[in-house]
Amino acid sequence: MPRLNYTERIGLANEVLKFIESHRTQLLEAGLNPDKLAKTLRQRLEANVDANDKQERLKADLKKSTDVVVDADRNMYVTASGYIDALSGALMKDSALSTILRRLRSKAAMGPRPPKIPVPE
Repeated sequence: MPRLNYTERIGLANEVLKFIESHRTQLLEAGLNPDKLAKTLRQRLEANVDANDKQERLKADLKKSTDVVVDADRNMYVTASGYIDALSGALMKDSALSTILRRLRSKAAMGPRPPKIPVPE
């Protein structure tokens, strides 16, 4: 496909339709069927525009969905982290159970550890 962007390709199709309509007589004289050519191109143009419109709606829906997921994720993390603080305080900050709770958050913040690679001797 040439280096035309979407809008330029739509414009090109519309220009070809105008050409076919403007030169109908000459095309008929050349043995072509301008009505069939125009109908086919018009159908493909409409299908393209409809597909693009659907894609744009889906992109908008995806963005909205992403915002919902981000909010839900933040709410979940804030709640879990807040529970760690509240439970640690209720269990006495220096207790073994409190230490276990606080380590859960620390381990999560560090992320997964890379696998250990054996060192040849």
